[in-house]
Amino acid sequence: MHPLWKGAISFGLVNIPVSLYSGIKRDDTIRFHLLRKSDESRVRNKRVAEAGDEEVAWDDIVKGYEYEKGKYVIMTEDEMDDIGLKSTRVIDIAAFVDLDDIAPVYFSTPYLVQSDKGGEKPYHLLVEVLEETRTAAVAKVVLRGGREHLVALMARDHRLVAEMLHFDEELQPMDLVTAPKVSIKDREREIAQKLVESMKTKWEPKSYQDDYEAALKELIHKKLSGKKIRASKVTKAERPSNVIDLVEILRKSLKQKSPDEKKRRTHSSPPAKGKVVSISKKRRAA
Repeated sequence: MHPLWKGAISFGLVNIPVSLYSGIKRDDTIRFHLLRKSDESRVRNKRVAEAGDEEVAWDDIVKGYEYEKGKYVIMTEDEMDDIGLKSTRVIDIAAFVDLDDIAPVYFSTPYLVQSDKGGEKPYHLLVEVLEETRTAAVAKVVLRGGREHLVALMARDHRLVAEMLHFDEELQPMDLVTAPKVSIKDREREIAQKLVESMKTKWEPKSYQDDYEAALKELIHKKLSGKKIRASKVTKAERPSNVIDLVEILRKSLKQKSPDEKKRRTHSSPPAKGKVVSISKKRRAA
C-alpha cells in the first residue's frame, strides 16, 4: 500500500512523523462497467452542454454557483486557490475528548496511521494513553484540494486510527424527524428490556458478512464456468402490517433462542459446502 498522506502529528512540543493509509478495503468489491448490449463495448460519460448538446472540452469548463434559478456566479481556479488552505503536513491536535462523547453519526472515513522513522516511541506512548483513558484527540488537517478536515485520532488494536469527522453543520438537525408522543406501560417496558437482554452478545464484527456481495461473486463464478443461470421470480417485499398487541409480540420474541444459543448451535453443525473464493483464484484454477 502507498501512503495517501505523509506528515506529522503535533501537540504541545511533541511531533510524531506519520503516514496515512486508507482504512477501507475496496479491491474485493464487485464493480460493473456499462456496456452496449449489441457488442459489449464500453459506454462512457461525456460532458455535454444543454444548449446545443455538444461535447465540451475541459479547457472550456468553468465552475459556477447557482444563486438563482438559471443564474450563476462564476469562480475561477485562481480565486478558488486563494481561499484554499495550504497543507502544513501537520495534524495539529486542538483538544482531547472522551471517546464516548463523540456520537457515531459524526464518524465518516477511517484511515490507518503508521509511525515513520523517529516517531515510534511517541507514537506508541500516544496510543497507550488514548487506549487506557478511552480518549480521542481532535484535530484539523488539510489533505487535498485545500479543504480542511476534522479528524479524531483514536487507539485501536494498539495502533492509531484517524477517523474523519463530519462538521456539525454537515449533519441534518435531529428535529427534522418528529419524536412520537406515546405512553409506554411498565409491563411493555419490562418485556422489551428482557428481549434486549436475551439478544445481547459480544460485538464480533467478523460475524457479520455482506451476503449480497458473496452471492454476487458466486453468481459470477457460475457464469465464468459456463453454467446456465435460471433467474427466479422476485416478489416485491411488503411492508409489515401495524403491530396491534405490542406485549404479545414481545412475548413471542422472547421465546426465540438468544444469539449466543444460536451461535453455539451453528458452530456445532458441519461446515457449509460451496465456500466462495476470490474470482482471481477461481479463474487461475480454471
